[in-house]
Amino acid sequence: MRGAIYSRVSTEIQDYGKQTDELKDYAARNNIEVKYIFEEKVSGFKDDRTEFKKLEKLTKNDIDIILVWELSRLSRRSIFIQQTVKNFANKGICIFTKKEGLYTLNDDGTENKNAMFTIGVISMIAEQEIETLKERTISSKRRYILKEGHSYTPIAPYGYNYNSITKQLTINEDEAKVVRRMYQLSIDGVSTNRISKILTSEGIKTKKGNPNWSLATVRDILHNPVYKGVPKYTMTIRNKKVVELVSAPPIVSEEVFEQSEKELTERRNRSKSEMVNKPLLRALIFCTDCGRRYICNSGRNIYACQTRFDNIRANYVADCHSAGISATNIEPIIWNLVERLFKSTIASSKAQERIEPYQEQLSKLSESKNNFEMQRDKINKDAAKLFDTLLLIRDTNPTVFTSKMEDFNKMSTEANNYQKEIDIIESKKQAIQRRIKAIEEIKDIDITDEESEKYDILHKVIEAIKIYSVKTNQKVFTVLFASGLEYNVLYNVNKPKFRIEYAFASDETITFNKKDKLLINKLHSSVRDILPDFSITAGNNDMFDNDVCGDYSFQEVWDLLEKYNKTEVLREWKPDYTKRTINRRSKK
Repeated sequence: MRGAIYSRVSTEIQDYGKQTDELKDYAARNNIEVKYIFEEKVSGFKDDRTEFKKLEKLTKNDIDIILVWELSRLSRRSIFIQQTVKNFANKGICIFTKKEGLYTLNDDGTENKNAMFTIGVISMIAEQEIETLKERTISSKRRYILKEGHSYTPIAPYGYNYNSITKQLTINEDEAKVVRRMYQLSIDGVSTNRISKILTSEGIKTKKGNPNWSLATVRDILHNPVYKGVPKYTMTIRNKKVVELVSAPPIVSEEVFEQSEKELTERRNRSKSEMVNKPLLRALIFCTDCGRRYICNSGRNIYACQTRFDNIRANYVADCHSAGISATNIEPIIWNLVERLFKSTIASSKAQERIEPYQEQLSKLSESKNNFEMQRDKINKDAAKLFDTLLLIRDTNPTVFTSKMEDFNKMSTEANNYQKEIDIIESKKQAIQRRIKAIEEIKDIDITDEESEKYDILHKVIEAIKIYSVKTNQKVFTVLFASGLEYNVLYNVNKPKFRIEYAFASDETITFNKKDKLLINKLHSSVRDILPDFSITAGNNDMFDNDVCGDYSFQEVWDLLEKYNKTEVLREWKPDYTKRTINRRSKK
């Protein structure tokens, strides 16, 4: 018989050697040839376990049995354990747990119903015990900290020492002087970056003895409420973060702390207003080829994919074939779009109109979720009753037990399926709630022509911009707003007329279809696959006549937009014939 050993411990300080040795001895006594040994140090609550994934890839052609020291080595989650033993059983591979003495398959290769039942019971009980232990540990720690007045951390922040006997923080006066100075410098208007450079230049060392002070270290000290005597202790209880305020000896007064906070906030706001010289659309444009963000080359004033920049620096041809776009061209177009939408669709008067459909969706999703929860709870209740029955008849009536066990497994699977549906619905609800929140926040924004405000406005309003290159001189910008609204911007470089042109169209009027007829052959196949044709929907009365509907190429749509005076000119330029003359002469 061929076998594999799987040993696991949860932390780096633990050793899996004992597990492996005991399983080797067992294999030797039972004529099992150990073909594979998988050992790893990782939590049983994690799914991304490298060695376990290798184990999962084995088939009946590789091994007959898997040896584990105890059931919890497979996982700490009940549903995962049951799925694992079931998957291997379907492959014809038996799992033996030494501690429990369980074999998942009988000698004839059939499923061991009693073992499967026991595994289900043990795994569920173990998972519940772990959760109970976690809560007890957290509660105990919480009482220990809050009621007994002990420190919120045994690792003392800069400016403090940790007393291991009293379990409390005490002030380190030498370090405290540095902390007070940092706060005063902050109040005086010195930036956190400058403070870090001052401390480094003066040879002052950090808590860990590092002579170099980072910007992050300084920022953390200036924002940490422990220095005013009220540190925050964060715990996770039932998957929710709970913040408690504890006490510590203050190094600075509350007034000094708040003054520093105020100055830091004002400085941050000033920095944002100074971003007029930075790219307006930074981190908003996404590549339609490789998925990475566009960055702006400040020297050339061009937005282009990060992948292309990286590859140019590395002197090799990129896998990404997206085209760049001049910041001078795209920034005013996007700003123009936002301005117009504020006067129509996203304006305060239109906000409720946009929110109502989302609220209806939320209502329907909540109703569906409640129905699924009722079904799940009913099945779980029936399964619990059946479970009690199974415990009574397991030894007295094996035939009925086997039949009822199958019913129990079906009920468990059905309950899990309902839970999956509930999780999907909850995810959808959260996405819609984010949309509603975005609309409510956006409606209160005041549109202004002040350059200092444009960056913040665009980044609050826009979620993403995707650029599709149809031809060298023709592009489509798909603008997805935080409110869920989607708009297309058609961009055309009209070389015969020497001008940059553009047009707006909502996604409800003009949409994309994935067709190849408008694409030129020179485009890379990866780009060709994602580029679509246009479809003009029937709901276009505001833009076209009623008879305009169907599939079009970019040029056909553009011709229609021109016909109905929907195109605009961004800028014109004069042809430079000098370069052409010089080039011709140089060629001769």
